[in-house]
Amino acid sequence: MPWIKGIRKLTVIYYNYARPEAIAELMEAAQIMGITVRGAIEFSVRFRDRYVQLIWVPRGFSEAKDFLQFLAKPEVTAFMEEGRTVSEYQQRYVLRVLQEFNARHSRTIKETYGIDLVPLDEPEFISFVGVGQASLLHLSKFIHARMLPVMEAHVAELRQQYAGASPEERLRIAGLVEELNRLDSEALLNGFLRPSDNPSIPIPLYRRMAPTCRACSHCPPTD
Repeated sequence: MPWIKGIRKLTVIYYNYARPEAIAELMEAAQIMGITVRGAIEFSVRFRDRYVQLIWVPRGFSEAKDFLQFLAKPEVTAFMEEGRTVSEYQQRYVLRVLQEFNARHSRTIKETYGIDLVPLDEPEFISFVGVGQASLLHLSKFIHARMLPVMEAHVAELRQQYAGASPEERLRIAGLVEELNRLDSEALLNGFLRPSDNPSIPIPLYRRMAPTCRACSHCPPTD
């Protein structure tokens, strides 16, 4: 918990949009714990023909209810709906990567590490993400969580083989176990889930990644 660690100010970042009910729950919890919390939203926006990450932190609200009233404005509601559309598009991309992992990468993992994975289930993954917005990071953690019991069983088998193996075979087994130890969620993300690892899936680029907010003076205008 943040307050146990002495944190008194916190910024919570949402991707593309924030649900007012989630903000209300966050601020209620922060008030109970005596923490000052700001809500922020991260967008991908065009800058010099590239996409960059922009974090919008609305400011100037004296109380939580003022911020919630701001979120209820029609202009802000429409702004959030555009962000929700972007998140839905991104989720479809992540699910395409999940399908590609089932079709191709799981076979590579079996050939490389000797791990036979059950195909990943889309509804189970969505449940794993929960109320958040699906990302490749979520997918890598989901894959690792499903892979871990299989890896542990495989390592146990390798240990049994190691006892009666030749010196050369022992070196092979030891090297494989080291590789399995390094196969964490970050390794899965960087080795199998990046766009460069899945070139057949169109990268979700948007003509208008982040909508233009004209609702107030809390953020500068964007084009």
